[in-house]
Amino acid sequence: MAIMFPDSVPDTAYPGEKWMFKIFRDALPDEFLVWHEPSTLTRKPDFILLSPNYGLLVVEVKDWNPEMIIDLEGGEFILQRSGIPVPSEENPLRQAEKHKDALVSKLKSKEILLHGTGKYQGRLAFPIGRAACLTSISHSDLISSLIIEHYGAESFLFKEDILRWQQYGEEEKDREITRAFQGLFDSRAKFPFEPLTEDQIRTIKGVLYPSFVIREEPAKPDSWKQKSPVPQGAKILKVLDHGQELEARRLGSGHRIISGIAGSGKTLILINRARWLVQQNPKTQALVLCFNITLAAYLRSTINTSPLPSPNIEVMHYHEWARLITGKRLPTYQDRDENEVDDAIFEMVLSALKDHPEKRWDCILVDEAHLLHPTWFKTIRMALKDEKQGNLLIVSDANQKLKKRKRFTWKEMGIQAVGRSRILRTNYRNTKQVLESAWSILETRLPEDDEADETFPAVAPSGALRTGSKVELVVSSGQTEFQNNVHAWLNSLLGNGITDNQIALLYRQNSRRTKPVEALITFLEDKGHDCYWVSRNNDSKRKYSDKRPGIRIITTQSALGLEFKAVGVLWVDQYDTILKMGHDEQVSALKEFYVGMTRTQEYLALFGIKGQALTHYLIENSNTFSLDIP
Repeated sequence: MAIMFPDSVPDTAYPGEKWMFKIFRDALPDEFLVWHEPSTLTRKPDFILLSPNYGLLVVEVKDWNPEMIIDLEGGEFILQRSGIPVPSEENPLRQAEKHKDALVSKLKSKEILLHGTGKYQGRLAFPIGRAACLTSISHSDLISSLIIEHYGAESFLFKEDILRWQQYGEEEKDREITRAFQGLFDSRAKFPFEPLTEDQIRTIKGVLYPSFVIREEPAKPDSWKQKSPVPQGAKILKVLDHGQELEARRLGSGHRIISGIAGSGKTLILINRARWLVQQNPKTQALVLCFNITLAAYLRSTINTSPLPSPNIEVMHYHEWARLITGKRLPTYQDRDENEVDDAIFEMVLSALKDHPEKRWDCILVDEAHLLHPTWFKTIRMALKDEKQGNLLIVSDANQKLKKRKRFTWKEMGIQAVGRSRILRTNYRNTKQVLESAWSILETRLPEDDEADETFPAVAPSGALRTGSKVELVVSSGQTEFQNNVHAWLNSLLGNGITDNQIALLYRQNSRRTKPVEALITFLEDKGHDCYWVSRNNDSKRKYSDKRPGIRIITTQSALGLEFKAVGVLWVDQYDTILKMGHDEQVSALKEFYVGMTRTQEYLALFGIKGQALTHYLIENSNTFSLDIP
């Protein structure tokens, strides 16, 4: 069974398209990817079929029957329905050819998809053809249809051919279907080639659906299978995987809620949902909100830079948006109850929205919803042009809820969540080893009553998709050895080809701890490391960019929503309230520690000082938590 994009055909599709969607889905082998009306072109082909072993085929589908075709003039078919003339249509094979040519020009912009050497250098390294499916015309109708008379039968799939695809038995199906698929390629498009790699397939997918591109990355030696080395500077496109893309598409319109574990792709789905909505209607004005200053900067740089800038999408953290809406300075939190200040901000924004209805948006997407004050959701709903039917996506993870907030229901905020909520349990970011260690620490210490929040339900992971090395617990006898151990760990990563901007050193926010941070940065810079202190102040947070070089030095709170190839959690005993019985402090520290551990994609090290409470606890329970002590 082929993988389909999207996973169902829209009701507006023609009957022939619906039939071919089912045929392609059920008849083609598992290796095939099939796109229905991909978005890369202004005029979309009906289907694109891709096999890593056989190539890419652009397909146009027509429901015509022989009686509809009454003449042919200048390459266009003169049609009638029930005896009444209808607008003429271009030969479907010529339509497919035009779609193919437009797609080729886009694919050729990606060097990783081209021949690297030889007489075909610069051409696509895999076959690309075009075909037409005539779902209601048989071979016996050839003369009356005028098609073969003018264009020949090459690359046409007729009614009986399609029916035959349905009738193959399981033993012969894959062989016969792939043979039939290859037979649709015209002679110009047939040549032997090395099978496409996963990186090449993802890059093709990114060209077809630029709204689902996460970022460009340098190509790796195994990004293609040609004999020549990968060209210097060649790029691949990292895109949402199939499951994440389906989530972004399936959400539907109106108010939608996603709850998911760390690393489940919530933020990626949110970003690409915003892109998708704007792409569907370029006049759409979208707003992305979050709580974290650094995350807002990251989202902004991701959304508004190559390969698919989206100028119609504004990204702000809530306080920044509140200042924009009100045009005033917000009350400060210094020496005041935090909830009172948050309520005051709510009243200011509420008043501004009532006075200025023009300050509203077609769709709003909220990341880190678990950190926002409850009343703020009322203002977010009111900021929609259509409060009841407007697109509102709210994304949360109760396991990363670092602030104590009053409990509430979505109904109280005027948000329609019943039957519109989804839960994501699969972890795409972390390795199995990292997830198991982080989750076991969280689950072991988390009070049972912390899981009772219906608005932000605690979600347990179903598992991770990748494996890797165990989490390291690096224990030092004092600060000097601590610094040397961090330095040695960084060197081991850099020696394995990881760049410094893929590494983060996390610490807990504590004003009394700034001197150790400054001392460590000075030490590392003296050792030749480039350090990027993201959490130095609010200005440095606002200017955060994942493109800037340097090892990230950042607090766990500022790292919310971010991810890195490797993470070192520094001074683990800053989180020692994990061991205390005071519920709020214990839960806050525990969840912050969990946040820090789950920022990594591959490598994780916890750095502690011998004899201190939490370090000692982790040593004692290293087997339970699957920690490796070097």
